Amino acid sequence: MPRPKNALPNKLAHLSGQDRVFLDGKYYYLGLSGSEEAQVKYDSLVAIYLANGRKMPEGVPTHQADTAPTVAHVTAAFRRNLETKYVNSPDEGRRYRKLCDELDDFFGDVEAVKFGPLKLESFRELLEASGITRRTINGQIKSIVRIFKHAVSRELIPVSVVESLRTLDPLRYGQTTAPEQKEREPVKLEHVRATAKFLSPVVRRMVMVQVGTGMRPSEVIRMRPCDIDTSGEVWIYKPVRHKTMHRGKQRAIPIVGESRAAIQPYMDRAADEYLFSPTESYQWHLEQRAKNRKTPKSYGNRSGTNRKANPKWKTGSLWRPDTYRNQIKRAAEKAQVPHWFPYQLRHTNLTHVRQSLGIEYSQALGGHSTRQMAEHYARIAEAKAIEAALAAPSIG
Repeated sequence: MPRPKNALPNKLAHLSGQDRVFLDGKYYYLGLSGSEEAQVKYDSLVAIYLANGRKMPEGVPTHQADTAPTVAHVTAAFRRNLETKYVNSPDEGRRYRKLCDELDDFFGDVEAVKFGPLKLESFRELLEASGITRRTINGQIKSIVRIFKHAVSRELIPVSVVESLRTLDPLRYGQTTAPEQKEREPVKLEHVRATAKFLSPVVRRMVMVQVGTGMRPSEVIRMRPCDIDTSGEVWIYKPVRHKTMHRGKQRAIPIVGESRAAIQPYMDRAADEYLFSPTESYQWHLEQRAKNRKTPKSYGNRSGTNRKANPKWKTGSLWRPDTYRNQIKRAAEKAQVPHWFPYQLRHTNLTHVRQSLGIEYSQALGGHSTRQMAEHYARIAEAKAIEAALAAPSIG
């Protein structure tokens, strides 16, 4: 039996003091053995090799050590950074990978030091032509500058490259053909109630918690018993991970009323187990399908007999935000109400609180504050958040 082919060609040290890699019948020399530059050039060459069906295209120099770093080398270095930096933010990691792919497609062979404001502007024009919003385009351009900034930290390019890229002014309102982003509107509670009738009990309780607390979807799907302080009269949920944790902010979310009732049945789970299980939701859908089966049980397959013992796809222990969103989308279609998103529940809650009590209470419940204010007014904010939670809407 032939030996299986390695998934990736190995990087090898050579007597010359350089690293090299054997690709498609040729050795490609990468530069000083063990250096960051050699690693980046290895990553870039292997990406080309795999993208071309384990073949190397014509014209790729065999002595990479003699070539100046290109945009492809810059993106290769950043991809290595993605493996650790965005391990807990997969959506953000995918966005950066796609951006790196687009840079490679249009500017991969360009010397990194020659990628200046004009080339960045030409890339921005491509984004404008694609129809995405002005705010998204400005965010993508900032991300590209961040990619090149990382290359500076790896000593691949001089800092002057990043400084020149920063001279490109962002797109201003009314000065571009790119459309403006629509403000996210609160969802009407009657639409939420109608949708909830077609949701699984698990997802329905997640919606109830969001309406009552103003949590972000990422916060509600990660709730665990160990993160909820039940020692006081008001339960307090302190997410281990949240949007602004990298700024040193703490998040304390009061759980009262309908929200507390929604999570109560799940509080006896293991301390580190997620409250809301996608497996339980999936099982409920299977039960409903069997319950509503029109084919007589004496005909066709008996329930469960056609399921694979070891299926390739299995439900996980944690909800994915897009899966949660799709559950609501399908239920809204069945309820024949306008499509809405889980994040709109946060806006519904905070809008209601702001109108009822004022903006300070909305900020306290939503976790909107500066780092300095969070430290100085922590106790005041928590008190206001509790009062705000008591005034929050419900769908019951």
